Amino acid sequence: MRQTSQRGTAWAPAAFVSMIRRRQFHRIAFLAAGLYNIGWGIWSSLDPQWLFRFSGLPPLNHPSIFACLAMVVGLYGSFIWKSLVFRKTAG
Repeated sequence: MRQTSQRGTAWAPAAFVSMIRRRQFHRIAFLAAGLYNIGWGIWSSLDPQWLFRFSGLPPLNHPSIFACLAMVVGLYGSFIWKSLVFRKTAG
């Protein structure tokens, strides 16, 4: 059985939310990641060939596949934002 310390265990991190070091840094990093993912998802959904033009690669035969990937990345960004806004607090 795993010993618990003052910082808690990997299985129960929510119980020790107040002990996260550099909380503001983590919030800013996740905010930036969410913004980036949402922006990349929107841009790539609207113009799925942009990355291939930018990198000098030949255009895709099926750009809808890349647009679908962009929508998934954008959705992931919205989940990151949701976790920041609606996060549970300890106590």
